[in-house]
Order: sequence, then structure tokens, then C-alpha cells
Amino acid sequence: MATRPIISLDLDNDKFESNRMPPINGKETSVGVFGGCLCICGLHWKENLNYIDVWVMKKNGDWESWTKMFSIKVHDSFPVRGFGYYLPIYSSNGALLMYCITHRVLLYYDQGWTDVKHVHCRDFYGFQVICHTPTLISLRDIVTRENM
Repeated sequence: MATRPIISLDLDNDKFESNRMPPINGKETSVGVFGGCLCICGLHWKENLNYIDVWVMKKNGDWESWTKMFSIKVHDSFPVRGFGYYLPIYSSNGALLMYCITHRVLLYYDQGWTDVKHVHCRDFYGFQVICHTPTLISLRDIVTRENM
């Protein structure tokens, strides 16, 4: 199975690098940050069923550390039918909150369940989900009067 590469820029030496993705069968993949780690979600078919796989790079920069965190079977009662691009937002104790970018819906999944729940949000179509990553870098240190 051939996978597309991830192209990254090494800021230390200003060089682009080509790196392997995890073994995702599907064509619909989305890249994001999950729990401070690089994350890839892929939608694929297996035995006539759709699956959403969530892969996380456990060690930053270690391309061999890809770990499949979730493999979610898409049932007939799944809130979003078929295709889509997914972004995990939060995970705790085997549960996962994710955002379907294509259909703009929040989904909740627990590994003990056989189904995914649609999280209903009022007027959700007017918003975009952005995962917040806390940092110790102050904007004041980045933008100074000399740089303006």
C-alpha cells in the first residue's frame, strides 16, 4: 500500500524533508495537532464498512512512533454519512470528541460504544472549531514596537 508523504520544514537547517505517514488506506485524510502531537485521521473502507482511524505520532519528530489511537466503525446510524474530513479535539479515558470538517458537526465516541453520538450545538454553522494549544511564549515578546 503506497501512502502519501508528509512534507515538513526543519527550521534549524531550513530544509524540507519527506516523511512517511502511518499506513492509512483511505484517500480522505486530515492532519492536525492532538494532545500536542501530530495527528492524522483517515476514512477508509474495510469489508464493506467505513472506518475512521485516528493516528498520533507519540514522540515528536519520531516518524516510527505512529500509533493508532482509535478505529471507529461507521454504522448506518452514524450522524455523518460516508465521506468527510475529521479532526480530533479531545480525548480522555477512551472517549473522543472530534469535529467533522466537511459537515461541520461535533461527534462524540467512547470505545465501549458501538455508535458515535452527534453533539448538537445551536447555530454551529456560523463557527469554526480551532484547537487551542497553550504556550508559554508571550505575544508581547514576539511583537515589539521595533517589529511593527
